[in-house]
Amino acid sequence: MLPSRLTNNKVDPHIKVGVFILIFGIVKFLPLLSHMSQYLTAALLKRNTDKSVNYLLNLQDFICQCYVNLNPNSYGTHIQEYLRQSLNAWDVPAYEERGDFQVGDKYFEVKASYLSQKNSLYNLTHLRTWQQINYYLCCFIDCDDEFKPYFYVIDKNILAKMKLGFMNGTPKSNVNNVNVEMRATVKLNSDNHKVLSKHNLLKDNTFDSLREFMSELRKKHK
Repeated sequence: MLPSRLTNNKVDPHIKVGVFILIFGIVKFLPLLSHMSQYLTAALLKRNTDKSVNYLLNLQDFICQCYVNLNPNSYGTHIQEYLRQSLNAWDVPAYEERGDFQVGDKYFEVKASYLSQKNSLYNLTHLRTWQQINYYLCCFIDCDDEFKPYFYVIDKNILAKMKLGFMNGTPKSNVNNVNVEMRATVKLNSDNHKVLSKHNLLKDNTFDSLREFMSELRKKHK
C-alpha cells in the first residue's frame, strides 16, 4: 500500500526534492558510467547522496529517510532528536550524564534500532547503567513490516533482569573498570523481549501511547 502522501494528486515537495537530487546525481556521473564497474558506480552515487534529514516529516517517513540517507552509526542520534522534538521534551546536555531528554522531572535515555537483516535482531548498544536516568525509551523499527516503529518504556532498573554483554572487551578485561558500557540483543519472543514486553509502561507499542505516557508525566509534575 502506498503512503498517503503518494496517493494524493499533489506530489509532496520533499519527494520532488529527493527525485531532483537523485536525477542530478545520476546526470552528473552519466558520462562516466559506461567506463566504470557497477560497484564503483553505486559507490559514487551513494557518496553523493544527500545525508540530511527533514524533521518535519511524519514519523514513518522520517524513519525511512534516515535508513536511506544516513550511515547506521547516526540513525540513533537523529531518531532521538526527532522524538525529543515531537514529544516537546527538554534537551539534556551530554556532560550531565542524565540521558537524552527530560519530561517533567523524569530523565530518558533513547535507544533506537532497525531490525537487522541477517539475524532479525534489535540491538541495544552503549547502555550506561551508571547514569542517573529514570527510564529507557526503546524504539524498535520492524523493517519487514513497512518500517513500523514499536515503542517500549521501561524503568532503568529493569535492565538488571535482561541478559547483557559488554560493549567492548571481555569480563576479565573489564573486571577493574568502574563504568562499563553494556549491550543487549532483542529477538522477537526471546527472554529479553519478554522482559521488555512484561515491564513496558505504555498501554501498547504505538507512538500515540508514548505521547499519552509523556502527557501523564507532565500532569504529575505540575
